Amino acid sequence: MLSLLLLSLFASRQSHALQDSRSQSLEEGSSHANMSHTIDLHFPVFNGEDFENTMDVYVIATKEQQPRVQEQLKEMGLLDYSEIVDHVSADKIEAYERHPDCKLSSTDLARSVSHSRAYRNYLDTSPNKFALFLEGDFVTSSNIKDKSKMPQLLMAMIKDQGNSKWDILNLGRCSDCCSTDCQNALSNVHGFTTVQSKSASCGVGYLVTRRGAKALRLGSYPVDTKADANMIRVGKWGTAEYLAVTPKVFEQESSSKGECASEGSCNKHCDSGVHSFSVDVTSNPRFYPTKLPQGKEFTEDQRKSFFGHMDFLTSPQCNLGRKMKLQVVEWGFGATINSIIKPIMHALRFGYCIENPSGYVKYPCPNGVWNDVFLPTSADNKESSAAPDLHSFYGGEKGGGEKYNAT
Repeated sequence: MLSLLLLSLFASRQSHALQDSRSQSLEEGSSHANMSHTIDLHFPVFNGEDFENTMDVYVIATKEQQPRVQEQLKEMGLLDYSEIVDHVSADKIEAYERHPDCKLSSTDLARSVSHSRAYRNYLDTSPNKFALFLEGDFVTSSNIKDKSKMPQLLMAMIKDQGNSKWDILNLGRCSDCCSTDCQNALSNVHGFTTVQSKSASCGVGYLVTRRGAKALRLGSYPVDTKADANMIRVGKWGTAEYLAVTPKVFEQESSSKGECASEGSCNKHCDSGVHSFSVDVTSNPRFYPTKLPQGKEFTEDQRKSFFGHMDFLTSPQCNLGRKMKLQVVEWGFGATINSIIKPIMHALRFGYCIENPSGYVKYPCPNGVWNDVFLPTSADNKESSAAPDLHSFYGGEKGGGEKYNAT
């Protein structure tokens, strides 16, 4: 437990988003951030052999989608370079492909497992350095005037990868924060701007490097979240550089039942600068010591106080109206512990109740890492003299916490 106190010292260092020296903020009213016209693409003569030796194209489609997919690929000049892979049905998913704590619907699970299998197919069977993954309900964005120039556009984006350094490039993002405060422009390829943003959702179409595909496969085997959430996650973990383009190159078919199409305005996100959500974080930290002394310098009162806060936030009595469930990231034992500690530090700072973590597969330990490493925080600490007053401390009245969300 003392190690948790010492490691908490790292939280006093403010996180800074990765800023490339080549980055610049998108300007208000930029024609690339708010396209109202189609882009007329002009390229030299297409070299099919060069394309074939550079990238693969995989389309994840159901049997019903495949005839329409073939027509779409033919219009784009990609049919001869593409492999249509079957979208797995929920009843054909192996038990080991689904994480024990996975809460996805059968539809989302099938889609995510299909993506995961496609990553493996690419990594196991192709020597090419890049691949394009498309979902069966994709359509070429109305932002592109001449669809037949798609191979040249993709090759130009791959050539630009040496500048923007992406491992995963979302070509059809939605539900992202698209204001100038949320995204930085890294480069421009024939009217399409590569941006670094907060959380580009929707996996209808995206380019990957082999490093990106490996990170996506590792993050989706077994599957515990949606395919696009996995892309966001590996970007935040730092196992792959996750970027996006604006305006979109691909979007979901309007008649599709996919999550983006069901939002109605989803296909307009980030081409019109629409905000889809904001992170709700209070600006007034609660229990967050400005300086933590070395372990030998902790007084008994400090120790009891810290344990008291931990016990309160992890107990069933915590009722602040704000809750987080820890998700373990098992990338080595140190990373596993760190994936628990950092959310706990956030909970201590901003006042979140903490549910027991899930995701233990590699390091279950006899009683679970949570109990073995973080005791007594997962059990009632009889020494916690601060516990009776903590609802009030975190902004709510004793036993309720109603006032906390207003702070």
